Amino acid sequence: MATSDRKQHYERIGNLIKTFADPCDGIIYHYTSAEGFQGIIESGELWLTNTNFVNDITECKILQEEAQKGLFKENELLDNQYVQKWWKLFKEDKNKDNNYYIASFSKVPDSLEQWRAYGNFCIGFDSQNFKKDNFQLFECVYDKEAIKQWIIEKEKAKEWGLSEPDRTHSYVIDD
Repeated sequence: MATSDRKQHYERIGNLIKTFADPCDGIIYHYTSAEGFQGIIESGELWLTNTNFVNDITECKILQEEAQKGLFKENELLDNQYVQKWWKLFKEDKNKDNNYYIASFSKVPDSLEQWRAYGNFCIGFDSQNFKKDNFQLFECVYDKEAIKQWIIEKEKAKEWGLSEPDRTHSYVIDD
């Protein structure tokens, strides 16, 4: 693949990734333990956690499980060939080498459920401060139908923008 083609491809992928980031305005809240709060204050950093080691063992695994169970019927994703190909590859991958890192936030400043699960401190952050340096905010969706609707909505994004159906395969193999 030529350098200009690869650069253009990465720009398109970057724009596509931005379409997946959900709007998140205002203050978002991070619930944590005393040790976590101390670490954030002392370092001035908020660390991400590999999803293999989060408190909720289903976190980031629900979509993979639903994919295996048949979230979409054969040919249900008809509008976008690229989404069909990526979905097929996603289903086959089974998330073997999990390299996803997350930090969890809530839109709720005083949630008993969050207090119980994550600790004694709730820190508010302006969500706009996270929208830089290619860092994206994604809303976590747990409901099967909501996940399905989110994918169907996102498959219609104009940012997919590649015109030749076979290019997806070569990019997937190359990248």
